[in-house]
Amino acid sequence: MASEANSIEEFRFTRQQVEYAKLRAAGLSYTDIGKRMGKHREDVSKSLGKFAKIYPEIYRIVQELERSKFLYKQRDFKEISRAFQQHSLEKVKQGYHVGRAPFGFKKENGLLIPIPKEAEVVTKVFVDRDNGKSFEKISQQTGLSKTTLVHILRDPAYKKQQPLVRWGSVKALAKHKGFIDDELWERVQTSHQPPSRGLPPFGFKWVSGKLKPDPEKIGTIQRIFKLWLDGVYQEEIGRELQIDGGLVRRTIKRPLCWKTGIVSRDVWESAQKIKHSAVGTVRKLKAERRKANRKLILERLTQGDATAGEIAQSTHLPISTVRFWLYDLKGLVESRRSGGDGRVLVWSLAQELKHKP
Repeated sequence: MASEANSIEEFRFTRQQVEYAKLRAAGLSYTDIGKRMGKHREDVSKSLGKFAKIYPEIYRIVQELERSKFLYKQRDFKEISRAFQQHSLEKVKQGYHVGRAPFGFKKENGLLIPIPKEAEVVTKVFVDRDNGKSFEKISQQTGLSKTTLVHILRDPAYKKQQPLVRWGSVKALAKHKGFIDDELWERVQTSHQPPSRGLPPFGFKWVSGKLKPDPEKIGTIQRIFKLWLDGVYQEEIGRELQIDGGLVRRTIKRPLCWKTGIVSRDVWESAQKIKHSAVGTVRKLKAERRKANRKLILERLTQGDATAGEIAQSTHLPISTVRFWLYDLKGLVESRRSGGDGRVLVWSLAQELKHKP
């Protein structure tokens, strides 16, 4: 037994391995242990393979430890996390920076010490941003990402007169010395906006990281809302304004249109209440197209008799569409055979239409 105990000391047991061993010592198979623990049989076998002969001894030791209330008295992860947060808050309140040193600093004995070369880069970032230079240009010149630039410009640890350290929402006067003039830092905060992300929606553009109405598109957006409230369908609005119909729909749904003052909130909310059926839209468009085609063909025949090919050429309609409407317009048009073999069909307006004023 002593030799078995000595062999136990040679291993480092995980909590899961101990549970496996207890179940195995109780007579459960690898398969049963896997089902109970939510593991595969192979995982159980591999975990217990090193000490398969000493399950009973492990079981006895575990029982003794549990009786003495010694096993697993360590704090759980939540307690550890709370203890770490409390420790971090205490360090911040004492003026020490917690975590990784910001760009431009290094840590020595818990204090932030400026790195001369990096400090020059940080100073240039603040000066360039104060002069109105864009994030894109600053990023290209310094080699720093836009995200890093945002973190630098927002961090009060760089302030020279009153540097601050923070942990979450807690801030305290720092023990280290920064290298950015406080007035410059404050000035950048008032003008600083995060870099723009992605293409702006229709009718807007990025200005200092914020979406602002595009003066050239304001009239178009207002026209979209007016036509929509007048009952015009999005496809028709798109054709009139020469934009995509889906873009019309997205513009109408965008709250930014009233939040930026392009249209009033009442107008925007009224537009949301209008529901144009997609099926109804298609039917209406088809009916209008049929009406337009019919009108084109009749107008061409008022100019004189013509074959279907001649009508198609002058109206720019497919010849199949022209033939369909010629046969559909019974009573309004008439045809006659022409040519040497009578194979050419010539169309003309009906006699009663010709004599109408």
